[in-house]
Amino acid sequence: MEQLNSTAANASKFTWVYILLAIPTYILPYLGSNSVIANVAYLATGGTGIVLLLLHVGLLVALCVIARARGQVVGKGWLVTLPVMAAIFDIVPVLNWIPLVPTLFHVATVVIGASDDRASPPDVFS
Repeated sequence: MEQLNSTAANASKFTWVYILLAIPTYILPYLGSNSVIANVAYLATGGTGIVLLLLHVGLLVALCVIARARGQVVGKGWLVTLPVMAAIFDIVPVLNWIPLVPTLFHVATVVIGASDDRASPPDVFS
């Protein structure tokens, strides 16, 4: 938990961790992680294709956790809604056919999360 707080407190760490967790979510669909039909077919033949889906969902949950922690640090508790929406558009059948929507939500999360409105501007008159 202390590591999560340390990462969430630093804009640079947050950005890098978020990006590193998001990258596999772009690779896993090519392996069939968000394809319900592919997973059912794989399971029907005795395989364990659900592992890729669970990995994909796990990464999306981790993105939500880090965004929630960062949102609390910078006073933007609603920040977690962006990766949640990205996850919905990444996993839900039919919605996952709409290109670039998860990417837009991820980019917005990083940009908004990396900004810290609580930092006071320098006092030039003192």
